[in-house]
Amino acid sequence: MKKNIFFTSLLLVSIFFAGCFDPVFYDIRNDVAPEEATVSGNITSITRYTVNGDEYLVLSADKGLRYKAVEDNFHGAWKDIPSAQLPYTEHSYDYFSETHNGQQLLKVLADSKTLYLLTASYKNDTALGTTVIDKIKLYGAQIQDWASVSSDSWTEIIGDDDSSTYFPTYTYSYYNYTAFSVFQTNAPQKDHRKVFIRTGDVNAYSDDYTSISYYELDGTKAPSEIEVTPEEVANKSSSTNCAYSAVWFDGKVLFFNSKASTTNETYDDEASHFYYSSSSTVYHSDEAGSVASDTLSAGEYVSALMTCSDALIIGRGNFSSSTSSNGGLKKTSLEAGIPGASLIDFETNASFQITSSYYVTALLNATPDKSELESDLYAAITYKGSGTSTSVSANNKGLWSYYPDRGNWNRE
Repeated sequence: MKKNIFFTSLLLVSIFFAGCFDPVFYDIRNDVAPEEATVSGNITSITRYTVNGDEYLVLSADKGLRYKAVEDNFHGAWKDIPSAQLPYTEHSYDYFSETHNGQQLLKVLADSKTLYLLTASYKNDTALGTTVIDKIKLYGAQIQDWASVSSDSWTEIIGDDDSSTYFPTYTYSYYNYTAFSVFQTNAPQKDHRKVFIRTGDVNAYSDDYTSISYYELDGTKAPSEIEVTPEEVANKSSSTNCAYSAVWFDGKVLFFNSKASTTNETYDDEASHFYYSSSSTVYHSDEAGSVASDTLSAGEYVSALMTCSDALIIGRGNFSSSTSSNGGLKKTSLEAGIPGASLIDFETNASFQITSSYYVTALLNATPDKSELESDLYAAITYKGSGTSTSVSANNKGLWSYYPDRGNWNRE
C-alpha cells in the first residue's frame, strides 16, 4: 500500500512539473556545454580577406588582430598576429604620468587586395575630467603570407597630420562623438570587396560636422574622394545622404543609410537580391533603385544581416535606446531570394544563447551558398552597461559560431 501511494505521488509530481514548467525544460534541452571562450571583446566587424588565393576571416578582438582560414569550421582555430608584427603599440595607460600610450584596434576591413586596420589613440581632457579620442589612424598591408607579416608590412595611410580631415571627432555636452564612418561591402567574391570612408554626419550635434564627403580606399595610396548623391544612398522614402554600409550588387556599389545591409551573393554566384534595414524594418529588392512593397518587422532595431540559401538571419541591438533588452538573434525564411512575411523560430539553440539582452554587432556566413543548418555561421555580440545584470555575462561578450558538425551555437 505504501508503495502504491509513493508511486502515485511520484506520478502526480511528474505530471505537475511537466505541465507547469515546460519552458524551463525546453531551455534546458536547448542549453549545451559551453566551449572555452577564445575570441572575446567588442568585435565590430568579421571581415573576408584573401591571402595568396586562400580565403580567411579577420577581426579585432582580444589579442588584437585575429584570423582563421574560412574552411576551419571548428573550435579553437583562430590565430593572432603578435603585437610586434603590427604597425602600432597596444594601448596602455600610465597611472603615474596620467598619460595614454599606444593605440586601440577598432576595426578590420578589406578590399580585393588590402587589409586595413583602423585604430584610435586617446588623451585626457582635463577640462572635462574624462578621456577623449586623440587621433584616428588607418593602416594598410597587402599580405601574401601570414607568417611573413611584420611591422614593416604596414603603411600608414592616414596618420596624425590628416586624421581630423577624414575622421573628425568633437565634444558636445560633456560627451565625445565621432562624425565619420568606415565601412565595406565584404562580399564573398574577392573582386566585389570595397572599403569607403564617410566624413561628416548629418545628425551631428555640431553644425561644423554635418557636411558629408565620401572616399574610396585604394590600397596604401591616399583615399580618393568620390561623388555619392542622395539618390544613390538607398533608404526607403528618404533623401538623406549619410551612408553607414554598402553592398556590391549588379556590377556596382549600393550605399545605405543603415548599418545593416547584405546580399545573397555566394563565392560562385552573383547576388540576385539585396537586403537592408531602416530601424526595425527589413527591406529587399532584386533591382537597384527600387524596393519591394512587402517588408518584414524585426521587432527591434536591426544592427546586422546575413543570408543562407534558405534563411535571412537578423541581428538586433540599439545602443541609442534607454532599454537594454532590444537585442538578440532572429530569422525569417528565404525562398528564391525573397524573405518571409514574419519571423520564424530557430531549429537550433540560437535564441537561447543569443538572447534579447545581447546586442549583435556583426554577422557572417562563411558558406553563403548553403542552408542555415549546413552553414558555418558567426555572430559577434556585446551588451549595454557594466555587465552586472543577471541577464548578461562578461564571458559571453565576443564571437559565437554555429558549425554543422557541432549542431549548436556556442562560443568561439
